[in-house]
Amino acid sequence: MLPLALLLLIGILLTSGVLFAEPIDVYVQRYHDVTQKKYAYAGKLYWDQRLRKWQKKIVVYNGAPLPAHDHPVWDYVLKLKTPRHYGVSGKDEYYKNFYLKGNCTGKTPLAEGKPWIINFDNEPVGRYSDEAFRKDWHCPNWQMGKNLLHVVSGEGAYQGNGLQIHYRSGVSGCYSPGHCVNWKPELGKKFNKLYYGYRFKFPHGFHFVKGGKLPGIGGGKSNTNGAIPNGADGWSVRMMWDKDGKLVQYVYHPDQPGKYGDVMPLAMKKPITLGRWHTVQTMVLLNQPGHRNGVIKTWLDGKLVLNRQGMRFRNVDRLEIDRLLFATFFGGSGPYWAPQQDEYAFIDDIRISPRPVFYGNETIFAQQNRKIPTSKVKHDS
Repeated sequence: MLPLALLLLIGILLTSGVLFAEPIDVYVQRYHDVTQKKYAYAGKLYWDQRLRKWQKKIVVYNGAPLPAHDHPVWDYVLKLKTPRHYGVSGKDEYYKNFYLKGNCTGKTPLAEGKPWIINFDNEPVGRYSDEAFRKDWHCPNWQMGKNLLHVVSGEGAYQGNGLQIHYRSGVSGCYSPGHCVNWKPELGKKFNKLYYGYRFKFPHGFHFVKGGKLPGIGGGKSNTNGAIPNGADGWSVRMMWDKDGKLVQYVYHPDQPGKYGDVMPLAMKKPITLGRWHTVQTMVLLNQPGHRNGVIKTWLDGKLVLNRQGMRFRNVDRLEIDRLLFATFFGGSGPYWAPQQDEYAFIDDIRISPRPVFYGNETIFAQQNRKIPTSKVKHDS
């Protein structure tokens, strides 16, 4: 590490609405690291053996400018609590990396009891930029397929701008970053009950092949890809389209009938209409540990099309709803699932909330609650 380049003695600093009236020592250190190409800053708490005390530090990588006064790295560092025990020289107690533009504060609107709404109206039409991606999705730890996305307007948006998804010819499954769209942003808060929904459209001429995935939610490890949940590791609820253009919920839970999830068809008399925007809303209520009283409800264009009662997602309280699973691709996997030409779909107005996001009055659908048979179709992703 290079020597300390700058010591800031902050007398009065306004950060995230908090006024610090007493001097706080924050060391700012410039550091050149050829392997660090993703982040501009790091905040940490470390033990200074020479002074025999804990120090707060901001690392500035590779010539980046000093962080702006409202950059979240300041809020992170200033709120670090100093341990009462002695530290180990050269070992950090806390450490977190930050991007140059501070659009990831560690919180989503859900953390403040507000709905998290993701649309693309404020993004320029064209390639979906890194900055827009981080802002929209709360800086996921990893992402696959951002190169397959474009911000579009006109018929490609429900309103304002929307997101175009490109499915490459001959590609199925989700195993390569350039071949599928997949990320799992944290919600910023954990829930036992949550609603989510979005608008989506398949254009005229879209070929469904054998089926494919659409976004959902999960908890813990958000089990997929043949990993049968054990009640303590994770679960997932994602939507799929099938070979006929009808929709199902594709659920990983401890009581699933086979290795590759549980297919729950929606009560649809007709397939989804190509060239038309559809609106889907799903509610997931987790079971109380030791009981099978979890629920999945789905509405499609205002109609309740799934009401699955008696679900068991978990055996432990700590397993809650904590992630959005934004994944879409053809498959399953293998050549029989893959499209034979480039295909496109559109998504817009993605919403997550502890309250209904599109359709609020559940009582009007009470007469439609009925058992819907489970398909025997197997999926392998």
